[in-house]
Amino acid sequence: MRHSAAETALRNANRHRKAHLPAQLRAKLIAGPDIALDLERLRENESQSLLANLVALRHRLFASLDVAEEAGDSAMVARVARSPVAPWRLGYEGLPDFAMTAA
Repeated sequence: MRHSAAETALRNANRHRKAHLPAQLRAKLIAGPDIALDLERLRENESQSLLANLVALRHRLFASLDVAEEAGDSAMVARVARSPVAPWRLGYEGLPDFAMTAA
């Protein structure tokens, strides 16, 4: 039974790795880089970023509503109001706790 070139190359790479890499180095390569994360700080930063993006989005949507109202374009007003990302449609269930008190 013949093997494809890809299968043969994979077998050769595995054999080479087992022959030349110590077990500790193989385990470290499998585990990935050792990254120390401050998860609480990361959560707070991401929460603040999310809140800032929602505020910016709200400003853009209200600016669009103002333009539509000034132009008398009721269809555009309706489209902006029905936007799935409009803050009044998103609700607050996805926001972190501190975002609710930061108003």
